Amino acid sequence: MTRCIIALLFCCVVSSPVMGSAAGWQLVLEKPEGEWWQGQPVEVLLVSLAPPHSGMTLTIAETERFIVLQRPAVSVKRGELKGTGYPVQLTPLNSGRLALPEFSMKSHDDKRSVSADVQVKAPELTDEMSLDITRSRGRIYLGQSIRLGFEWVTTVPLQALKAVNILIPELASPVNRNIAPHNVNSQDENSIGLPVGGQRIMADWRHRPEGGVSIHFEIIIQPQQTGTFHFDPPMLLASIDPEVMEFSPQVFRGMPYPAHFDNNFFDQDDAAGVKRSQRVIALGKPYSLVVDALPPGQPEHFSGVVGRPDISLAIDSTEVGQGERMNVSVRIRHPDLEAFPIPDLKAQAAYRQAFDIGSKTSHSSYREGVRYEAQYLTPKLTEISELPPVVVNYFDPISGFYRDYLTEPVPIKVTPSRQFSLTDTNLTDGIVLKNPVKLDSSGIWEHAWGELVLSESDPVTDWSYLLYLLLCLPPLVAGIYLARHWWRCREEKRGRGSFAVFARHLWKHRDPYQSLGLYLNRRLGLPPSKLAKDELRLLLQKQQVDKVLVEKLCQWLSQYQAQFQSGHREINDPLLTALAGLVKSLDRALGHEKPGKGVTE
Repeated sequence: MTRCIIALLFCCVVSSPVMGSAAGWQLVLEKPEGEWWQGQPVEVLLVSLAPPHSGMTLTIAETERFIVLQRPAVSVKRGELKGTGYPVQLTPLNSGRLALPEFSMKSHDDKRSVSADVQVKAPELTDEMSLDITRSRGRIYLGQSIRLGFEWVTTVPLQALKAVNILIPELASPVNRNIAPHNVNSQDENSIGLPVGGQRIMADWRHRPEGGVSIHFEIIIQPQQTGTFHFDPPMLLASIDPEVMEFSPQVFRGMPYPAHFDNNFFDQDDAAGVKRSQRVIALGKPYSLVVDALPPGQPEHFSGVVGRPDISLAIDSTEVGQGERMNVSVRIRHPDLEAFPIPDLKAQAAYRQAFDIGSKTSHSSYREGVRYEAQYLTPKLTEISELPPVVVNYFDPISGFYRDYLTEPVPIKVTPSRQFSLTDTNLTDGIVLKNPVKLDSSGIWEHAWGELVLSESDPVTDWSYLLYLLLCLPPLVAGIYLARHWWRCREEKRGRGSFAVFARHLWKHRDPYQSLGLYLNRRLGLPPSKLAKDELRLLLQKQQVDKVLVEKLCQWLSQYQAQFQSGHREINDPLLTALAGLVKSLDRALGHEKPGKGVTE
């Protein structure tokens, strides 16, 4: 009996601090007492005081009425209690009585949650602003991107705007990855900074002939999930100074970063009786996006690219020393240019074996629709004679199959590193280095120069032959040189022609689809991603090519696609010969090829 009483007292003593700690744990939501406005970011603080242990994480319930942005935790103290504060930014997307998302923290079996309701006021819907957003596509495959064009037209003087906030659901959605377009220039005199979803985006502004200002920017989004997604209408919210509106404002001249275009949506009104700001809102249209999954059967080396790319490699010099770094320029053409993943040379076995591969540079440059990436390689072997073809597996939405794209090899010459040839050399401390090369009795050092018999010829008595030779020899040498140069240039020009490049590529790689796309891109500028029967027929009809030849070529393309889709992918010589004959006839029908036509090989 005594032992039971002692054990019971011991349990009470040990568990009391734990129960007291759990009872002292408080979870408090601190929010501002001022007005909440639709589209206005508000900072709230979730405070966990006297938690049972550290390392707990905050869980925020999903909500469609707020944009939630969680910030790093901070240490807080409330009276005698210490704890952790979790700052959260909430942006209401609707007005009225709204329930905040539920905030939860869990410690073993003890879970604490807190929430609250807030009254959100709606700004006035204005006719002086309009918002329009265009999307390049409404249905895509996973891996493709969408170009979003934003246009804000306003007759409100920009000087009267105290604060602005632009909310575009596609950009704030975790489903999408946002990519900046390549043609943004922050140094342009017509550039302007806009706050979009908590970040600054560069836009262009223009005066409209009918009055007002048009502000435009583009951004690219790339969905990371498949499915059908419905996005709420985009919103543009502004706080207008009524005093500026009463006077005739000056013409807006523009500035790169206007101070009043900040990311603090509404300024606090002065309590001294100054006129309240007028809060207005402009709405766009809702948007639905369908992201289709790629069909099964992806190969292991699938790159994630949708649509046929056009990739080439170029180097500064074709001769490089062993162990010296060489700069390789990767040139890319593709409809989704900014979102195109750079080919990983480290994943190519031919490059890993022959080169030390440096890190890719993070900077990309764009010129005339071509993206340029820099890659550094260091040749390890002197036997290297070329940059091997880079293999990029892509999904072709036209045929519905996964295909391999091979770049053209680039010839290079790797010179061995210089070696020292040491003769017998005396070093300090009596060390002697000896050259193992031995003299050869039949070599150059044993030539009997004195035994050479030099025959003397009689002086020329007739100077006429010598004069004739001196007069005729220079023109003859010059003619031979010019003829050889002309013949070499003619052969080089023929070798650079579109048909010559097509023929070499066709018989080397035995890929008729890629070879035909290369020829049409060089000769007529047809993007490889649009190589289809209808596109080909329309293009050749514009070039006034004979209809019989056009139909034969379209018929060949249809037969090849049908054979490829049926699973019979064996490429035989008659198939290649037929295509070569058709392309040769087409090249003659197109006539003389202008220099510089198409892209480089």
